[in-house]
Amino acid sequence: MINLLTVVMSDPPDPALDRREIYCGKASTFTKAMKQLGDQLTPIIPQINAATATADASAVAAQAVVNAAMFNGATAYALGQAAISGVNFLTYRRKAAGTSATDPSADPANWAPLGNPLGLRNRLMNATFEVNQRAVASPVTLAAGAYGHDRWKAGAAGCTYSWASANGLTTITITAGSLVQVIEGNNLDDGLANTYVLGWNGTATGKIGGGAFSGSGITGAANGGANLSIEFGVGTLAKPQLEPGAFRTTFDRRPYGMELDLCQRYYQRFGDSQINTLTSGSFYSATSWLGALQYSPMRAAPTLIVSAAADFSIEANSAGYGVTSILLMRPSKTSTRIDAVTTGATQGQGGHINIAANKFFALDAEL
Repeated sequence: MINLLTVVMSDPPDPALDRREIYCGKASTFTKAMKQLGDQLTPIIPQINAATATADASAVAAQAVVNAAMFNGATAYALGQAAISGVNFLTYRRKAAGTSATDPSADPANWAPLGNPLGLRNRLMNATFEVNQRAVASPVTLAAGAYGHDRWKAGAAGCTYSWASANGLTTITITAGSLVQVIEGNNLDDGLANTYVLGWNGTATGKIGGGAFSGSGITGAANGGANLSIEFGVGTLAKPQLEPGAFRTTFDRRPYGMELDLCQRYYQRFGDSQINTLTSGSFYSATSWLGALQYSPMRAAPTLIVSAAADFSIEANSAGYGVTSILLMRPSKTSTRIDAVTTGATQGQGGHINIAANKFFALDAEL
């Protein structure tokens, strides 16, 4: 960073116009300002030189990228040298001098992608398996159609899988059945028979829609507006990505908050490791409590899943009332009325409904 100049320059003296006393005053002021300017420029000059050198180096690097050639496995690349992948046609920079026969797109140990111009390409949600609102524990065995990690459910034969995380990477190990994600049709490109490529790390096989199971890098067609199932069989699975086109690109990792928001379009869970207040309301009668709940927009009006009605209680004026049943009334994509049945309450009394520790209230709009 280059320091800013703070000196205030005065008008220089003009021997042709200024009277002697004005000329002398201007000359004195101007000389002092010039000295201050010199004092401030002295430390800035090295900064300017350094910035110029950095700009020159950046220009050289940019030119090297512009002139990058297609990757050649027999070429000895210098540190920082750029090459274009023959698999996805993106440009990569060499991390260390050397030769490698592996294409840069599959060799992250030796090559780094330049920039990330391809954000939001992955049509799969929760591809890092970080979002786990249902709090399933490893290993888990799911019945056909049951969900584990957010957006991932068991195939027709059920699914048994475990997982482990290291350095921010979660790897799934499927030991029986298959794991499926249904992609909502409005998240696919418009048109008919658009080409998509499905890639992942690991030994599992995968398939697009009704296609055949195969290894990573398979392609298939999908129609805009129609839901599409992606399925993985037995083996290890990490960083799955479905994207438009015929070539794989670098993994599109979205921020966790964004990933959670995407998942909550389909499933939202309330509850915590301690008693949690869901919402407030009032007693419609001595046995009926009504409340309203707003939530993040969902794909469709949700259905309710709770751990058990007995896990809820209504607190009013320091008194507690047990709940024997709880249901949604007139749910929409963004809000619902909650009706809870209890006993012994006072009509018109206000109160809030609590969820017991480690229990839950969930809204489900999955595909």
